[in-house]
Amino acid sequence: MFWTRLGDIPLAVLFTWLYNRIKGKSLLPVLLMHASMNATLDYLPRIKLTVYAVLGVVVLFVICTDRMWRKKTLE
Repeated sequence: MFWTRLGDIPLAVLFTWLYNRIKGKSLLPVLLMHASMNATLDYLPRIKLTVYAVLGVVVLFVICTDRMWRKKTLE
């Protein structure tokens, strides 16, 4: 149970990043990503820890390459 709660933080970061990067602020890609992750984890329960580990690496990559800590310039 602890591992699934620990995985919620990177998921929230990834969903927020995806929403903020989409022009027009559409929820559809975020909803599709959420549904695909739910379907994957429901049908392949043995790989949950692996999915969360990969998710953590992806979130670190997104944070480092996108420079999320900087303010966006007004364009």
